Order: sequence, then structure tokens, then C-alpha cells
Amino acid sequence: MEILGTEPRKPSFFNRKPRHIYGDQLLFLLVLLAMAILKSGTRSLMLGVFAVLASVIVDVLCCYFTKKTYNPRDLSTITSGMCLALMSPATLPYPLLIFGCSLAIGVKHIFGGKDNYIFNPTAVAFAFLIICYPVNMLLFPAAGEMLPIFGEIPLASNVGLENYLLRRGEFPALSALDMVLGNFPGPIGTTHVLIIIISAVCLLFRRSVSFVVTISCLSVITITRILFPIYDDVIGALMRELFGGYLLFSLLFLANDPQTIPKTVFGRLYYGVLLGLLTIVFRGGNDGMFRGRVEGWFIFALLIANTLSYRMDLVAAKVAAVCTRFAESLKKRLSAYERFSEQAKTGEQFSGDITATMEIDLIPSNYHMPEINNKVIKVERKKRKVLTVITDFFGNLRENAKSRREAPGHGHEPSFIAESYKTLFDTIKHIKHDESEAAPPPDGDIPLPEGNVSEPKSNIKITDFEEIKETVSEIEAEVEEEIKRKEAEQAEKARIEAELEAARAAAEEEKARIEAEKEEVRLKAEREKAEARLKAELEKAEARAAKAAEKEAVKAAKQLTVDSVQPAVEPEATENTEEPKV
Repeated sequence: MEILGTEPRKPSFFNRKPRHIYGDQLLFLLVLLAMAILKSGTRSLMLGVFAVLASVIVDVLCCYFTKKTYNPRDLSTITSGMCLALMSPATLPYPLLIFGCSLAIGVKHIFGGKDNYIFNPTAVAFAFLIICYPVNMLLFPAAGEMLPIFGEIPLASNVGLENYLLRRGEFPALSALDMVLGNFPGPIGTTHVLIIIISAVCLLFRRSVSFVVTISCLSVITITRILFPIYDDVIGALMRELFGGYLLFSLLFLANDPQTIPKTVFGRLYYGVLLGLLTIVFRGGNDGMFRGRVEGWFIFALLIANTLSYRMDLVAAKVAAVCTRFAESLKKRLSAYERFSEQAKTGEQFSGDITATMEIDLIPSNYHMPEINNKVIKVERKKRKVLTVITDFFGNLRENAKSRREAPGHGHEPSFIAESYKTLFDTIKHIKHDESEAAPPPDGDIPLPEGNVSEPKSNIKITDFEEIKETVSEIEAEVEEEIKRKEAEQAEKARIEAELEAARAAAEEEKARIEAEKEEVRLKAEREKAEARLKAELEKAEARAAKAAEKEAVKAAKQLTVDSVQPAVEPEATENTEEPKV
């Protein structure tokens, strides 16, 4: 989501992807489930297993019916099921838990699936269950009571600490050690306060939960309860309010869902403050107007804050823009130049200090830009010294040789050394003539005006160029040798490339020959198979013909035998069949 030009930060260790965030949260949820197994028995394990299986199956079915691709690496589904299981009592029936998990995943897909839902799915399902089935959700077994996995579960009769705080206006006598270790009735996962605190520290360090949201919400609740206490024992009541219900667990694993919290820092600050204020309003006081009557009040405050999450980013952007404009306006009003200018325009008496530093806002412009009038301006070149000319000549000699070598047809051009000679001598002669004309009279020096520093003139005099000629000849020989060496290297490189090309062509030819031989062998094998198959067909046909002929011969022989026996048998049969006359 992009709010008024804000750009998302690049992924890093401190700005983790949602997949990594859900993985870190799931790790600590498994630790809480292990503690619940040690405390409440293996029924807690079965609650977690059924919740995860139901969530995954419903997610797969919803993806199938909505024609979306199920992502097995999406850990948000497993995290939602685990959170709902850990927020439930150990006596919760399995069908009710499965129904809650199905409702949570269904709500997520109703809003468009991952990255689109407005409300936290686990918070929606838990709020529905706590309103419709308060007996099953708000009555807990005794601390440390082992329950059977299946079969009849005894009816729980213990209420949580939130019931004492909200309905009875008191809290039971519990030591700080019992509060930290979770030795009191409650859900299977939210009573392990020490593990939750350790998980919070680790997740904050890993940037898997928002530091701004967590600290701002806890700070608002803590400061409000200290300033406006509702019990005599302020610290004890604050500990029971933070650790005795769903607040700490839900703040850590539900309120910090990366899909529902704002994206900007100030948006998350406002979000945390709003969540803390709504929590105080829902909780209220013992005799106040907004005294709470429903346990799990933090979940309902979270659902309201989820609806305003996107607006928090907009409010943060608008507040930042207003503060920026106010700062600029304040700066202009406090500026000495602006104040003196207003006094001068209105005719008021000047009350400023002339020596005071004044800030003037100037419009950026290029004051050195010449006027564009399509006129050609002749620029006088600065005279160069003899030493500079010689240095440039020897310094650029190799570059000149390289450019000459790379130019097409450079072998037929005149020697660049001769051209360089001519250019050098003409330049030196011109500089020597200018210096002789600008030389001062021999009888004295020309006085310089005060405050000016004259540049010392060069005292180099060219009387003989023999040494320069020898140096240039040596450099020319060196350059020619370098050119020959480069040409030899290029020729060697071309020879090697030709050999490689020939070897490559030979390899291709050999490969083609091998392929042809393979094709010939394959065709020969197919031809032999066809001949063998034809021969077998002929043999079968001959065998069938011989068998048919043999059958015909046997049939004919039988017919002859029957024809020869029939006349002798028929009279006897007729004589035997006649009936005696009476």
C-alpha cells in the first residue's frame, strides 16, 4: 500500500517479509503449546492438531472453490489456527474449535484472501465464539488439571481473572510468582506469562512484531491505569489486567498481524494509541460509565482498530504535511528579513539591529549565463608556456600513436612524428616571439601596483633543439617497437582464432559423421526387425494353412466312413422300430 508518495522499504533483516514474520510467530506458538501440554495434558496437543488441520483443509477448499492456487508456504493459516487453539480453554469441545477455525479462514477468503482481509481472522472467530458460546469459552478447569483426550469431560467451573476484575470488582490473592508462572485458571496458552514476555522480546528484536504498535499500546494502558487507578493496589491490579486475560497474547500475535497494521511509522503510532484507548474504554472502571461486562474486551477493541488501520496512514500523512507547512510558515515569520520588510512596507518604526544576520530566500538562478543573441563571440586563448607545450607533447605522444594505429589506412599517411615536430617547433617559435615582444626594458623592472601579485614568468630559453630531437627519436623508436609488438600479438591472436575455428569445424564434422552412422545403424536395425516380423507372419500363415488342410482331410475321411456304414444300419433300425400288430 502506497500512502501519499511513501515508498516501501527494501527487504532486509530489520524489514522482514510476512512469510518470515509468520514463521517466527509460529515458532513461539509451538513453545506455548508445549508448555500447555506439560500443564494440561495431551488434550491441549489434540486441540492444536485439530485446529491446524481444520484451518489447512478449509483453506484448501476455499482456494479450490474460488479458483486460487493454494500456497503451502503461507504460514498465516497455521498461525491463525494455533492462536485460536491457545486462546481456548482445555475443556472446549473439538467440534466447536473446528467450527471456529473454519469461520476464521472463511472470513479471510470472504474479503479476498491473504493481503486483502480487513479484520484479523482469529479475532473475528474468537469474538463470535465468546458471544455465542460463553459457557464453553469463559469457564476453565483448575490450574494443572489433567484431562482425557477423548470421552466425557467434566464441566469446568472456574472463571478467569478478567471475570473478577470486570464483574466482581476485585481480584483473587495471587503472588507475583504465580502470575508470572501462570498458576491460575485460564486458556491453555495465554496464562504462560513468562514465555509470552520472552517471546515478545525475541520477536521485537527480530522485527517480527511492530515495536511502535506494541510499546505505544502498552504505554497508553499503563499510564492511564497509574494516573487513574481503579483499585487501591495499583501495581497488583495492573499486573492482573495485563497478564490475567487475553491482552498480552492478543497484542503480540493478533494486533501485530502484518496484513492489518498500518504501513507507516506514525500510522502505527496512532494505531497503537487508538488500540490502548479503546481497551481502556471497554475496560472502564468499577463505578464508571463505561464499565465493561464482557471478557476478552481487548479482542473487540482490536476489531474496531482494524477498521481504522488504513485511515491511520492517511492521517499520519496529512499530519506530516500540516507540520511541514507550519514549520515553513514559522520559519518565515521568525526571519529577520521578512519582519524588517513588513515594517518597511507598513511604515512602522524600524526596530531591528542593522548588524543582525538576516536570512534571505533567493530564487535559484544562473547569474553567469550570457545573453542569447545569436552572436559569435571570439574567445582569446590563453598563452601557453614552453615547458607546458613540451610536457603535453611528450605526454600525448603515446595517445597520438594509438589513434594513428587505429585509424584506417594509417600505414600510407605521413609520419606523425614529423607532424608533431613541426607543430612543436612552430609553437615554441611563436611563444619565443611573444616573450621577446613582452620583455621589459633592460634598464629596470616595471613596478607593480600595491596589492597585486604578478605571476612569475618562465625563464626557460630554447637555444638548441638537439637534445629534444634525440629524445623524440628515442620515443619514436620505442613507439614503433610497441606498434610492431602489438601487430605481432594481433597476428598471433588471429592465428590462434583460425586454429580454434578449424578445430571447431572438424569437431562439428566429426559429430555429423557420428550422427549419420547412428542413423544408418538405426535404419538397419529397423529393417531387420521388419524382415523378421514378415518372416514370422509367413510362417504363421503356412502353419494355419497346413492345419486347415489337415482338418479338411480328417473331415473327408470321417464322411467316407459314415457313408459306407449307413446302408447296413438303417434296415435293422426300421425293423426294430415297428410295433406289433394286434
